[in-house]
Amino acid sequence: MIRFPRPHPPPDRPIARLTLAVCFCAVRLCGGPTATPAQQPEEARPPKLTPDYVQIVVPPNIAPLNVHVDEPGTGYRVTWRSTRGEPLTVVSRSPSLCLPLSAWQRLLRANAGEPLFCQVEVREATGQWRRFQTVTNHIAPEPVDRTLVYRLLKPLYSLYVHMGIYQRDLESFDERPVLPNQLLGGGCLNCHTFLNHQPDTFLFHTRGEDAATASTIMFNWDFMSFIPLLGIEIAVTSLVGRYMGAGRPQVAHRAAISGIKTGMFYSVIVLIFFVFFPVWLVNIFRPDEMTAVFESAVPVAADMIRIAALYVLAEAVMVALIGALRGAGDTWFTMAASVTLHWLMVPVLYMTLSYWKLPITTSWLILVILFLVFVSAIYLRFRSGKWKERKVVKAEI
Repeated sequence: MIRFPRPHPPPDRPIARLTLAVCFCAVRLCGGPTATPAQQPEEARPPKLTPDYVQIVVPPNIAPLNVHVDEPGTGYRVTWRSTRGEPLTVVSRSPSLCLPLSAWQRLLRANAGEPLFCQVEVREATGQWRRFQTVTNHIAPEPVDRTLVYRLLKPLYSLYVHMGIYQRDLESFDERPVLPNQLLGGGCLNCHTFLNHQPDTFLFHTRGEDAATASTIMFNWDFMSFIPLLGIEIAVTSLVGRYMGAGRPQVAHRAAISGIKTGMFYSVIVLIFFVFFPVWLVNIFRPDEMTAVFESAVPVAADMIRIAALYVLAEAVMVALIGALRGAGDTWFTMAASVTLHWLMVPVLYMTLSYWKLPITTSWLILVILFLVFVSAIYLRFRSGKWKERKVVKAEI
């Protein structure tokens, strides 16, 4: 248990001891018993925590769940307990509480498969303690894979200096670099994947500074324009699933067409910006001090944004049609088409960039054409009407 440091005892003087005893008796007689956290009534709500550790499943080998209590107070007391073993209590003046690793590991390993309770108490300025509702979580019976590999970079990754592929021990907070970009001349390190989920061999993508800066700026705008379309896809999926379940496929078809029209209206606005103002869009990411890398990346990024304008309208059609097919239960075709598209991108990029040595803008144009073929396949599937024949809800026998 972590407790507040105790002050040094006063000098051993008889008068001081007598005065202290008299004061203590006066407090006991006039003020009643001193309140402790266990004697306080419980609040009618759970505490506000960051992260929100409420109703989660915790692997028995996960690192300590350090927590920040988002409640005003002068002292904080958090107790983690389960059905077996000693509870783990941490007391601090700070709302950010860190748990000792060894005690946390003992608690979780002794209670695999059991509930995990978190009791939060906050001391107010008056000295009184507030106890909140106990938060209930669950400890999984099986452990999680110990190591996680990921790309680490700052949120504003269009202008990067340091990035890399890192690995982290999930049983602790140990983080180590696997491949920092300093080993590759400071270039961009992109998506990576392991061969057959084994750590011996993995594939990663990297480009030079100019190409990496240009493609990153372009993908920033591409992602920004695509995110609202995801809302349309979710809405179409929900509506089509609802009407297909009600046995009204024609109404489901109209919902899909309505989604296409809504997405097209939005995408026309994006198209105007991509076609007529690409340089302005690129310069939004201009650093305070112009660098040679950014200056050389501006025309490349502008050309890539213009090429992206070729498929912004196709994206609006794609999200609505995929939403309709998924809502109707035709998920296998959409999955197969999507997986095929992304696997085809790998040899296309290899041939265009490494074998034929084509410019990055040409490679991007070929990928856009490949994406348009994918959208065409989705459209033909939708137009065939086979999705209208699927039964979302089977009749009970």
